[in-house]
Amino acid sequence: MVVMSNQSKFNAKLADVNEIMLMYYITRDWNKVNSAGKVREVLKERYRELDKKQFWIQAMRAKEMAKDFLGLCDETKLPSKLDISEVYWVARLEKDFYHQMTGEHQSVNNPTDVLVEFVPGCSPSFFGISAKSTNRKSGICFKNPGIGTLGNELGYDLDSMARNFEDTFFSNVRAPEAIPTLKKEKKKFIRKYPDVQRQTQRAGMQLLEELRDSLYRCYKVRSQNEIRQHFFKIWLDTGREINPRYVKITGRGNKTNNFSAKISDPADNFIVNMLKQGKIGIERSGDTVIVVTVDSQKVFKIRLKYESEKMASAIKLSGEPT
Repeated sequence: MVVMSNQSKFNAKLADVNEIMLMYYITRDWNKVNSAGKVREVLKERYRELDKKQFWIQAMRAKEMAKDFLGLCDETKLPSKLDISEVYWVARLEKDFYHQMTGEHQSVNNPTDVLVEFVPGCSPSFFGISAKSTNRKSGICFKNPGIGTLGNELGYDLDSMARNFEDTFFSNVRAPEAIPTLKKEKKKFIRKYPDVQRQTQRAGMQLLEELRDSLYRCYKVRSQNEIRQHFFKIWLDTGREINPRYVKITGRGNKTNNFSAKISDPADNFIVNMLKQGKIGIERSGDTVIVVTVDSQKVFKIRLKYESEKMASAIKLSGEPT
């Protein structure tokens, strides 16, 4: 069972508002929102739970995101916006919903948050939106696999490497009392004792650097075709059949007249097109970053980081534009 941190729970509530309001602004008609009654109850609950400004920011970002999606329809890249028959909030659907509706299987790790259905006869019949909402002006993470997932793909046990490092550290760390084994309790313990936290922060950075260097060496021995296919499959969700097709739409801004959105097609964007045509290079940067280049031009970076407290939370990787 995955246990969410308080920050993760808060972020999930913000995402709920963004995704629900995105559905509304795409259709401007609650009757076209699947299970609208239940969806609106969630929206009302989030309105009670969140600061009103936070709620408003997510709604305004969603409004800009909807404009971008409807722009695809206007450009004839998708069926007309007048042909939208229903929108679905994927987070509240059954796991095999797509197969039940279409008879087709959804591709693995498809990040669709909102699914748009067009009237019969349209092609495609369904199209997905991966919704992102951020305060950052640029460089938003486009993929964040765990070290276990990445290690399994590469045949390199990064997860065990991290566990062994942490076990060795905590068996030798100087502490005023016994250190808890559960990460939640360990996090509280570390924050309670500044001297312990100074030790864990140093050790955490050392571990991130060692993991980064291991990943760097793993990438450096791969052939151009192997590393290209790895990036397409793991980092860019392309190089394979995508079902349903989707676009990523990122909403930004936090005050009036400052809201905007950016749309990206995982099968047709700057990073994908660069990786297709040139020689891929792998470089280290700082202590925790790998930079991916094509013909010496920086294309994207892979950053290792802790979810929260060093040595007491999950280690994540973050794929980010340069």
